[in-house]
Amino acid sequence: MRILMIDDSRAKQSKVRELVSGWLTPIVVQFDICESLAETAKQINVQKYDLIIIDLLLPFTSGGPTQNITGELINLVRTNHNNKDAYLIALSEHKEIVESELRRFIECGIICLHYDDINSKWESTLELYITRIRNRDFVDFMIVCALDKELRAYSETTAKIGSRTSHRDLEVVFIDIGQYKGIGIKLPTMGPVSCAVTTSKAIEVFSPKFVAMSGICAGIQENSKMGQLIIAGSSWDYQSGKWTKDKFEGEAYPVEILENTRVNLSSFIERDGLIDKLEAGLECARPQIKNKPKIAPLASGSAVLAQAEKVTFVAEQHRKAAGIDMEMYGLYRAVTLSARNDVQFFGAKAVVDFGDEVKSDALQEYGAIVSARFVCEALQQLLDHSQGSM
Repeated sequence: MRILMIDDSRAKQSKVRELVSGWLTPIVVQFDICESLAETAKQINVQKYDLIIIDLLLPFTSGGPTQNITGELINLVRTNHNNKDAYLIALSEHKEIVESELRRFIECGIICLHYDDINSKWESTLELYITRIRNRDFVDFMIVCALDKELRAYSETTAKIGSRTSHRDLEVVFIDIGQYKGIGIKLPTMGPVSCAVTTSKAIEVFSPKFVAMSGICAGIQENSKMGQLIIAGSSWDYQSGKWTKDKFEGEAYPVEILENTRVNLSSFIERDGLIDKLEAGLECARPQIKNKPKIAPLASGSAVLAQAEKVTFVAEQHRKAAGIDMEMYGLYRAVTLSARNDVQFFGAKAVVDFGDEVKSDALQEYGAIVSARFVCEALQQLLDHSQGSM
């Protein structure tokens, strides 16, 4: 959980940080501190917070005189795209200001408490509110699957899988990867629109640090092999553009994974024995040749392709395109447009056909399981890395 405390009292910062971190254990808490209105304005534009704790007397700029900035602070946070939905708590040692501003805070849905070094009554009220926030559905990661077989494949991984259930109108299964808690989501229907809408809603509900997708896709023969894992370094809607009388004029808006995600995944796929580990114990049909996973562009559209001509149409849009599916772009776009600007994301799908007239279902089980195993292993590494860098 990420918390911003807006306060220029170092003693109060230390006290509140100690209490809140204790109440939220074992949730990992990252505290950021701002000591002026100007510093706050800059920080909330680059970072989304789950909880913001504010004082009522602050300087406009660092080192300046403190003054009542209640109106400015409320307006600044509530109109900020990143943090308009954050939980807000006003905590001030100035009792007269708390009492005079109480009505305004109530109207804005903000808890307002009087901080006192001697009387700790405020602590019990704050703890109760923090407990309510803690009971929100925070997870470390979220995995999105378009097909039932793709989500079921996680039972063939080292992850601990819960039972399938409905949670806040989402079809989910709770998944643990090592010490990390996550959620798997089955889309209600296939396609980029369904994926984008469901992913957006799920991000708001579960507040994941990482969002991933696994499953199966069609390959583009020039840039992929049967059974190969394609990690979508970028994705776009191959149907975006304009049909004229003579031709289609594409107008793609690709979304790329974050550079640090790409670097970590690039290192991961170079590990010796990776494919052997992903295939261990499989009894289903396998590709004849083992091919190393690759990071490459993957296009998305709203239709299943079973015609070589249509695959060529997609391939011509990007000379390095390696795969085609129906959901990846929807997921990538939803994450990048969400209010959470700190979420890392990636998708990995296995090539099970080439989208032509001779496509077969023979490798679908293999593709679903191997991609699920890859996502579990990759998430473990990415989460370990993110924890180590905090």
